[in-house]
Amino acid sequence: MSDNENEMDFTPPVASFKSSKYVVSIQLRKYYFNVLRFCLFLTIASYINPCKVNDESCLKTSIQNTILKLKDGDKDLEIFPLKRVKLSDLKVEMSSSMPKQSMTNVFMDGLSENIFIDSVKINLTSCKMQLHLQAPHIKFSYDVTIKGKYHSTDVDITDKVVETTTTTHLPVYMNCKITEKGGIKYINITSVAVDLSIENITLQFSNKDNEVYKSIILEETRFYSLTDSAWNDIIKSIANKIFNSIPVNELFQE
Repeated sequence: MSDNENEMDFTPPVASFKSSKYVVSIQLRKYYFNVLRFCLFLTIASYINPCKVNDESCLKTSIQNTILKLKDGDKDLEIFPLKRVKLSDLKVEMSSSMPKQSMTNVFMDGLSENIFIDSVKINLTSCKMQLHLQAPHIKFSYDVTIKGKYHSTDVDITDKVVETTTTTHLPVYMNCKITEKGGIKYINITSVAVDLSIENITLQFSNKDNEVYKSIILEETRFYSLTDSAWNDIIKSIANKIFNSIPVNELFQE
């Protein structure tokens, strides 16, 4: 950020009096507002490092440090802990020849320790951001119910499943817009698209004899719809919690 943007006015407050009533002057209100902004900046300054928009090395380091810091979440920014993320329940309808699946108690584990930043590109003029992330090892666990016909056979299965994805590639594309609150500019992420690719998925079942479910899972790659949706929601939520709380000129230097 520029020298002018980095300056915060801490001129001692000035009060005026009128008809024996205490009137807070504009200068006093400005002082308290800047104190509030400064306190918020101190809250996040320990792990969000301001960078120039075109300094990819700085951006990668700052984002990586932020992800690690958010392992236990951030109460001030209302960001959930990344070490274990609760996802929405899902109903999956595969091809007409396959039974229907519903997944409940869906959790993603190991997010904060297993995300690495390969590249970052940010253009504030067009308000577009592009990140390439890698996740060597992410674990999903859930309860599954499968009902319907599988190769003309009636199926009614319930099980607990752990799915581990290895070497997940996550190109992330974000559109945004610059908004103003009280004359201060903030970023709002309007859309997120993830072009997900997973090199390998390992499945573990509570019922080790559940060969029918194993066949269904291996026959359909429905897991991609689960992870696409999960990544989109998580990335958009975290990005907006940060960008909506911290002014543009305190995140990006000129």
